[in-house]
Amino acid sequence: MYRRYARELKEQACGLVIHRGYGPANAGRQLGIPEMTLRGWLSKRNWKGVRSMPDTDDPKILKACIRELEAKLRRAEMEREILGQPQRSGVFGKNLQRDALAD
Repeated sequence: MYRRYARELKEQACGLVIHRGYGPANAGRQLGIPEMTLRGWLSKRNWKGVRSMPDTDDPKILKACIRELEAKLRRAEMEREILGQPQRSGVFGKNLQRDALAD
């Protein structure tokens, strides 16, 4: 049996991959969509996968690539900041530095 998805969900999922730089597996996991289903939607939109750096010296193309990479970096830094906050404390909320000093 297969599942039908709303057009809005398909557009949102594809937008995460195409415009925001998420990988299909990550975007699918976050939205509860199987990766292969999302890849099927992407292929219908002519998505070719992760783009590598262009083989050109054209400044306009290189500037566009730099902007895209900077956006991905900002997103990764934001995610790391959000996900990295629990690293300051140890298991069950204990402060690792305080516990180390007590030993």
